[in-house]
Amino acid sequence: MTKENTATKEQVQKGAKKWQGKKGQKADRINMAFSPENSEFLDIVSKDYGMNKTALVNRILDLFREDHPEVMATAISHQKAQKLLHSKKEADT
Repeated sequence: MTKENTATKEQVQKGAKKWQGKKGQKADRINMAFSPENSEFLDIVSKDYGMNKTALVNRILDLFREDHPEVMATAISHQKAQKLLHSKKEADT
């Protein structure tokens, strides 16, 4: 999301998915640490939007991925290049 393309509260809430407790749906879990400012942001905005913090972070990432598909494409091509380089190094040894 850029400043020119900011999502409204309704857009954020509309696309939010719930994963916790869905039968047959296992969510990947990670432990994250946030700066005090980002933690406060998550507390305030998640309450204001009527979402839990996890749903808010997931929705922010969803919106970013929708707005910037090239980031994922670039990361995938970098991964492929790294794997190719690594396999060539192994073949040379």
